[in-house]
Amino acid sequence: MSASREKKQRQGNGPSVQEVKAQETNAAYKKKVKQYTIIGIVIAVLVVLLLVWNSGLIQRNQTAATVDGTKYSVNDVNYFYQTAKYSANYIYYMYGIDPPADDTVIDETTGETYHDHYLEQALGSLTQLTALYDAAIENGYSDADVTEDVKAQIKETKSGASSYGYSYGAYLKAQFGRYMTPAAYKAILTKSAVADLYYSDYSDSLTFDEAELEAYYEENKDSLDTFKYSYLYFTPAKVEDENLTDAEKSELETANLAQAKILAEKALTAIEGGSTLAEQAEVHTDASFTENTETTGSALSTVFADKLKELSAGEFALVENGTSGYYVLTLVDRYLSDKTTVDVRHVLVRAEEDTEEGWKAAETKIEEIKAEYLAGEQTEDAFAALANKYSDDTGSNTTGGLYSGVVKDNFVAEFDAWLFDEEHNPGDVDVIKHVAGENDGNKYNGYHLAYFVGEKLVWQNTATSALLSQAQTDWVDSLVANYTDAAFTNAVKYVAE
Repeated sequence: MSASREKKQRQGNGPSVQEVKAQETNAAYKKKVKQYTIIGIVIAVLVVLLLVWNSGLIQRNQTAATVDGTKYSVNDVNYFYQTAKYSANYIYYMYGIDPPADDTVIDETTGETYHDHYLEQALGSLTQLTALYDAAIENGYSDADVTEDVKAQIKETKSGASSYGYSYGAYLKAQFGRYMTPAAYKAILTKSAVADLYYSDYSDSLTFDEAELEAYYEENKDSLDTFKYSYLYFTPAKVEDENLTDAEKSELETANLAQAKILAEKALTAIEGGSTLAEQAEVHTDASFTENTETTGSALSTVFADKLKELSAGEFALVENGTSGYYVLTLVDRYLSDKTTVDVRHVLVRAEEDTEEGWKAAETKIEEIKAEYLAGEQTEDAFAALANKYSDDTGSNTTGGLYSGVVKDNFVAEFDAWLFDEEHNPGDVDVIKHVAGENDGNKYNGYHLAYFVGEKLVWQNTATSALLSQAQTDWVDSLVANYTDAAFTNAVKYVAE
């Protein structure tokens, strides 16, 4: 048999051993390559998911709370959670004290923590927001109504971020949690601004007539009346002997308090026998004498307020102040004050520079605003619109330039003089120039365009504020009462992470 035929025969009999091994090796290699490819794809997907998770994209878009079908994201809850937390901790920040940690227990019985409390506050705020926003939309309000207000708020937030050395995005995360974004912040600001606008417009529509004010006075005269009173205050002698035991010290303090009471009773008996409080002050020189103090009933010391309100003018009473001492107290007079407060609106135009050119520019602008007012309806609402449009006073340029319940010496000298040194009728308008002084707490230069709204008795202003507050509360409560299904979802665990 020839060599070529032998070769062909071998080929016909199948692959050689070497060829089989080669095929098996190649198949194993392909299998491994496929397995590693699948593993690589899985790892890549896991890496992407981990990156997405760490970015917060998944968490921040989850629904963390619902209020009668309205869904709120983790960021929405975080916004109100952090707002509630900051409000609660404000007093700590003022005094440079570290506020309590979120996991600090408030109520040992229930185990409630500050975190739980802030969440409860946030859910309440979201419920109120939903009620007000829905009512606003039903009454023709829209997000477009607050576009400029939201832009101004965002601008102010960006300014705050810059002043602390943050980027805008980083500042939002620092303030409202790691998932907050500019878009989410704008969205919750917009919804809140629509609700606030509706609330503000409703509040502005509320008025109270003389009969309502008088009825309020009759129910609250103990708080609104002014009390003029005098007293002698007898305090027990201090025990300062450090060699005494606690028991001995306590016994001596009790004896000294009893002696203070005896002296107070003696003074009261003398007064009832015809002596005067001033004369008894000369007899009891260790007692503290206060004469003809005047304050409203709401500001009286709780130690003797109830007793003083029971007295008629000229009557005396002995009042115990715990272990601190005894008052010999008399009511001199009781009356409803006729002091007045002023309501005023204004537009402020600052002189950007304390130069002739700076002053001239400010004067020109204030005169243009005044001309625009005089060319229009010349109503309080028209003036308020101009204040919101033009005023540089951030304290009032969203409320129509309004300051209510103003008392003398509350404003800069020039404005104060215009308000209280001249007689005005409601609707009077004038331009007032203010130059910053060395002792001026408001160090600015510029012009005020002032609108005199009117004046009220102090008690009427107090009554109006109280009635307004109650009416606002009742109205909001009536809206919120329609929303009974408010709850958190499992995603609330991402709040305050």
